[in-house]
Amino acid sequence: MIYAGNRVFNANNIIATLFVIAGAVLFILKPSDNLPLFIIAVIVAIITTAGQAFYFEITTNELIIKNYLIPFFNFKYKLNEITEVQLLNTNSKSTSKARLKVIRGDKRSLGVNAASLSIKDWQLLVNDLSNKKIPVEIESQGLKETIGIPED
Repeated sequence: MIYAGNRVFNANNIIATLFVIAGAVLFILKPSDNLPLFIIAVIVAIITTAGQAFYFEITTNELIIKNYLIPFFNFKYKLNEITEVQLLNTNSKSTSKARLKVIRGDKRSLGVNAASLSIKDWQLLVNDLSNKKIPVEIESQGLKETIGIPED
């Protein structure tokens, strides 16, 4: 199952679009003076959006972390190797409700933000991980109060 939420209309993409529009307006007003500002605005938009553009897929054997803006950027984890999945707090600049971190024994993945996921998507992900007997720890304040871990 794929947990992607709304990959087009989410707060992350709206912020990136505002950066690009602001840069474009500056460029249109004075093209020769504002070209560097336009380029900086586009770069900031791409970096901020791509850093939170992750989504998840659970197959019969794997948890796959993908990025909808950078399609070749995938992380694959065998379900039988995962000892825990943590849903951690994000930083103050994130529009995501949580940061997902995969733990395999003593190895920890980077935490990835998924700004496109709604509360419902996060709950479905937690339910499916729990059904596959993968422990989930919810530390994110944005999720802790709204979703739960199903009991066996």
